[in-house]
Amino acid sequence: MFPTCPLFFLLNLSLAVSKIIVKDYRASFGPDLQNSNITAPLNVVGLSIPGDEYACELPKTTYNSSTAWIALVKRGGCSFVNKVYNMQMYGASAVIVADPFYNAPVIITLIEIIIAAFAIPGCFFILAMLSFWLRNRTLRLRDLAPDIIVSSLPTRNFVKSNLKPDDDIICPICLDDYADKDVLRVLPCNHEFHKVCIDPWLTTCKKYCPICKSDVCPPTETTALLPNNTNSGAGNIILSNPIASIIESETAPLITPQPPPTAPAEESIIDSTSVV
Repeated sequence: MFPTCPLFFLLNLSLAVSKIIVKDYRASFGPDLQNSNITAPLNVVGLSIPGDEYACELPKTTYNSSTAWIALVKRGGCSFVNKVYNMQMYGASAVIVADPFYNAPVIITLIEIIIAAFAIPGCFFILAMLSFWLRNRTLRLRDLAPDIIVSSLPTRNFVKSNLKPDDDIICPICLDDYADKDVLRVLPCNHEFHKVCIDPWLTTCKKYCPICKSDVCPPTETTALLPNNTNSGAGNIILSNPIASIIESETAPLITPQPPPTAPAEESIIDSTSVV
């Protein structure tokens, strides 16, 4: 295995420049470049490699150097693995594969196209599913009662001898009869249930009473002042409003219909006498 990690450069290199700093792209094969026997100064073999400047074939001549050196070859002609292998057999300590022109088109492998084609839609799909899950979770948490509120609701021990005629003796959830010393949870609507039955209902299913559907949580600033089904009460409040009263009076007819006038009793008597 070649003891260096090849670098792919996208800029032209000039041998007349003593120091060049360019961006590199790490190769997908070979081990990482470690602090081995490569020490400065390094000799750089340019594009005029004997035989094949693309390093697709092993040069016929040998290159003897007392110091480590880096082979600089052109991109194209064969795979990067072949270039690196040939330069390793030629005695190079590392290989720089550079584009021959600055604006030359870059070859993209099929795997890179597949990753780009599926990565962006996949990210959007994951974000959409995450947003959908968070929205459903938020809506579900709105219908659940917090544990601290459920635990603060009063409880009592059931005593059969203290029953009243209108007291329930069956838990509406599990449909079992209350037994002595059973712990009952009393909701704000005064309905009672087994503590072990109603607590999971309020914290994992709904925060409403299973019988009357009343909310067990205390009202907040976002709680509606009037329920939606109290139409008669809402109508009374609207009519009691002075502005509504004025509007109601303005819509009344100005002249109310009157019944036709009836003749006085005396005139009717006179008429009857004259006829006789």
